[in-house]
This record gives sequence, C-alpha cells and structure tokens, in this order.
Amino acid sequence: METEKINLLVTHTKYSVHKTEINIRSTSTRKESAHTLDKYEFFYVVNGNVNHQLNDQVYTMSTGECLFCPPNHQHSFTAEEIVAQRNVSVDCELFDRLYSFSNISREAINNIFIQNNNIIKFSLSEIIHLENLTQQYFYQKTNITKDLNKISCICLELLFCLLNKFLSKSIKDNRNPSIIEQIVSILETPEGIKGGISYLIEKLHYTESYIYHVFKKHMGISLIKFINTKKLQHIEYCLRATDYSLRTIADIVGIESLSYMNAIFRKEYNVSPALYRKIHTGSSSLISKNTF
Repeated sequence: METEKINLLVTHTKYSVHKTEINIRSTSTRKESAHTLDKYEFFYVVNGNVNHQLNDQVYTMSTGECLFCPPNHQHSFTAEEIVAQRNVSVDCELFDRLYSFSNISREAINNIFIQNNNIIKFSLSEIIHLENLTQQYFYQKTNITKDLNKISCICLELLFCLLNKFLSKSIKDNRNPSIIEQIVSILETPEGIKGGISYLIEKLHYTESYIYHVFKKHMGISLIKFINTKKLQHIEYCLRATDYSLRTIADIVGIESLSYMNAIFRKEYNVSPALYRKIHTGSSSLISKNTF
C-alpha cells in the first residue's frame, strides 16, 4: 500500500456529537492500557503498525486495517513506534438504532463481524476518504461558526463507511453475490428507492418471484421490508438535511399518499414527519430545494 501518499494531520483532541453518541479520536501514542467500554468501537490505522488485543486475541494491524470492538470487551493496544490511528466509538443506543434501519437481527450482524474475524482492510482511496471526513469533522468542531447538523452528518457518514465495509465483504463472500450486490447497490440510489421492485425488475431482467426469493435467502429479510426501510431512511435524511416539503419528500421516495407516509413514519419513529423535523432541525436545514 502506498502509505506515503496519505497526508496526515494528527490531533490529540476528543470531540463528541449529540451528547457523545459518536466520538472520533485521533491516537498517536504507543500504548493504551487494557480497558472496557460500554460502547461499540472501530479502530482504523492511518499510518504505521500496531498490535490490538481484544480479550485474549491479538490482532497485528497495519495501514488501512480496521478492528471492530464490541462493547464490554477488554481491549488494549501497543506499538513499537508512534502510530496514527482513528478511534470511532458509538453509544449502544445509537448503534442499535442504525441496525434497526436494516431490519437485520443483532445475531446476524454479530455473525458478520465474526466471519470477518472482527477486522477488515480498506484500500488507499478508502482511507483517504475516511481521512477527508475526519478532517472535516475536526475543522467543524474547532470552527467558531460550526454547524452541528453538518458535524452530525459527517459522523454518520464516517460510521456508515465503516459498517458498509464489513457488510459489503459479507455480501461478496456469499455464494451468489452478483445479484445481491446489484440489488443493494440499486436500492442505494434515489431512482431505486423511488422505483422499488418495478425498477429492480427493469434493471436486472429477472422475474419478480426470483428477486424476492434470492434476496430473502441470502439477506435473511424480505425485499419489501428492506425497500420500506430504505424509504424511511431517505425520508428521515430529507427531514433532517433539507427544507423540502413533505409532498416533495413523498415524491422522492415514491410514496403517493401523504397520509400513508405519515403513518409508516409515525409507526417507526413515534412522531409525525413534521414534528420529527422540528425536533431535530428547528427552523434550520442544510440543503435548500434550489440546491439541485
């Protein structure tokens, strides 16, 4: 790996967002004593080599590798020389909320990490992307005119990058990865979220019954439930990050009835979309409708 191309800005400050739901910390020391935290943690190495001990297992990690530490597990690390790494820690409550979006069970998620031996390797370009997010985060936190909404979005994007790396490897290791990867990839796009199963049939040229069957077989949940979850995720994002009207948001995710959108959103979040936006953004938003 071309480690010399990574431009580092290592800091020693610990920041938090939304009452410490997510912490991003830069580490440049050689040792951290054994400890346990009631949080999920990801350690990824930006430059150097380090030994992480999780319970009784030692992981020898180099540039680009990321270790997943479950909560309440003893962890420590040592390095022969100074190492630059990031530690992203997430409160259990937030982590569980993120997993609930996917409708995948805790057991299934844990199995994914076990299959990967709790470690994954990022490419150089992926590490650079993670570093860009981290530097944006540090800049926002030290900026007098910092935007808390933007800070939250940066944190969540970084966390999703870490989670998706583990999840995508699990999908690639599947016996039938091609169609599953395509389905998930399509449903990450605005067109896929809006078009749903009809759009998948059009793009993949498989029958509806086959797509339903293969998705349930390899993902463990129904395709309809997965699509609805993606729609809810996108609705939540639009409510937090844009000033789009509810009608516009419904059109974006392919829901014809506003009352239906209100009903499924209230069922998931226990509040109406309008109240959710007011709680989480007040009168401010990140993206104007005129942005696009």
